[in-house]
Amino acid sequence: MTNARTALLALALAGAALFLATPAARAQIVNTQPLLSAISEDGLTGELRGALDWRTGNIDLLRLSGGLLMLYRAQPHTIISSSEIDFGRKSGEDFLFKVFSHLRYQLWLTDAVTWEVYGQLTHDQFKRLSLRALVGTGPRFTLVPGPLVSLYAGVSYMYEHERYSEDAALPDSGATEDNHRASVYLTGRFQLDDFITFADTVYYQPRLDAFGDDYRILNETQLALKFARNLAMSFTVAIAYDSSPPSTVETLDTTTLVSLTWGF
Repeated sequence: MTNARTALLALALAGAALFLATPAARAQIVNTQPLLSAISEDGLTGELRGALDWRTGNIDLLRLSGGLLMLYRAQPHTIISSSEIDFGRKSGEDFLFKVFSHLRYQLWLTDAVTWEVYGQLTHDQFKRLSLRALVGTGPRFTLVPGPLVSLYAGVSYMYEHERYSEDAALPDSGATEDNHRASVYLTGRFQLDDFITFADTVYYQPRLDAFGDDYRILNETQLALKFARNLAMSFTVAIAYDSSPPSTVETLDTTTLVSLTWGF
């Protein structure tokens, strides 16, 4: 295992410079499951991430991104807050602008069942979302409690409100939608040793009155390599599909992201 860990750390360092500069297309579904699965003690825990890419000369490019994920647990209560901003400008034109904030409350009922209530606000210029606001509630089930292997499943009702950006050339300019959805997820976390963690999460969010016609899917896979007590590097690959996006927006997004994370 030591040789394998050394090889993975070397690969991480070799690939970081390339992937940190790669713009990521983030899904509308926000995945807080890796942190949730890793925390078992009361108190405040968090992760802070930031990146800057600034280039001049043959290309003028600026990309700024940052995120803060915080969790406070005092059994039987848990509060999770996740916020992120991503901005990019190239040759005088914006190519990326997204902000979101996600808040989730959990109430422990039994060793197997936790109740969740959550809300989220999103603005995503290049998905033509002026505003996406949602609230939801439902149970989370512990299938395998860990610590080396953990598996959880959740199902909830979700109400969402969306307002599209205005563009006179598009048929849905400034349109609004109010939808009732189900949100179903399955998440697993595997602690390979003290330094290497693998996690995978799948979300499925169909509209309740159009299960087969309007739905979203997200699959996110993450490999985290811990360098020190509070410092880690994570490789994340995400595939997101929206069967009914706004006009001119693609149905499929993929993300490949390498990030440095400071935990506290």
